[in-house]
Amino acid sequence: MPQLRRVTSQQHTQWLAQAQRYGLLLRSSEFALGCFRIAAWAGGPLLEVLTPLPADRYDAELHTKPVPVRFDRTPAGEVILPGRWWQAAFERLSREPEHPLELRRLAGLAARAAVPNLLLEANIATVAVLIDGIETEALPPGTLLQLS
Repeated sequence: MPQLRRVTSQQHTQWLAQAQRYGLLLRSSEFALGCFRIAAWAGGPLLEVLTPLPADRYDAELHTKPVPVRFDRTPAGEVILPGRWWQAAFERLSREPEHPLELRRLAGLAARAAVPNLLLEANIATVAVLIDGIETEALPPGTLLQLS
């Protein structure tokens, strides 16, 4: 498997500025992970990754993955974003009071639904980020995900 691409200091600075614009900074040099927004809706939701979206630390049997933590992939190399990740993301969204009540209600319902895994192209760009000192593969900010 190829080496993980390192984040440059310029990218990190740009990502921090974007996270600040969206209110996603935890500290001056740290942002919340896995945040996204709906960028468009024509033909189904198009999501834009706002902060690095890391690979799950656990495999399908909920065992800790070896370091470096990488996305699971299909035999064809497609990146798998697990349905359980989406359920957790929808659950977080349902509890954020700054969002309209109707959006929070819909997110709460989505969190309780069976969400299928999302398959991404095998050649999608990923980067290495450190999470609690563990090198982890992530989708970088600016990545667009078409849900259909």
